[in-house]
Amino acid sequence: LSKYCLELTHIQQSDVDFAVEFNKALDAFYFWCNSNKTVFISWGQFDKKHTLQEAQKKKYSGKIIEILESSGHHINLKDKFWAYYSARPKGLEKSLAKLGLAFEGIPHRGITDAENIARIVKAMGVLLKLEL
Repeated sequence: LSKYCLELTHIQQSDVDFAVEFNKALDAFYFWCNSNKTVFISWGQFDKKHTLQEAQKKKYSGKIIEILESSGHHINLKDKFWAYYSARPKGLEKSLAKLGLAFEGIPHRGITDAENIARIVKAMGVLLKLEL
């Protein structure tokens, strides 16, 4: 891992060294989702783009990639959130603060970010009556 990545995520190199292989992780994720009705929600486009780029590099073409590439299966919540407030998009922490919520956990860690995004989805569902 680069020094930047280590500082940003607080992930250790040993975590990566012993992690499940990318292709196996995506297969397991698809098994967990187990539906073509799955909608992925991310804060911005980075996660989707990066996953698709890594899949291409690793020659992975499992069902989860088909779902990510098909229209209507990904929501960029960052854009939707700030469009609602008619403001330029900002980070996750500032967006939570806009809702009167504090960021919980370690920033830029997958599970922490997912939990905080879920809190925004819940709040926006109330605000916008979103059908996700």
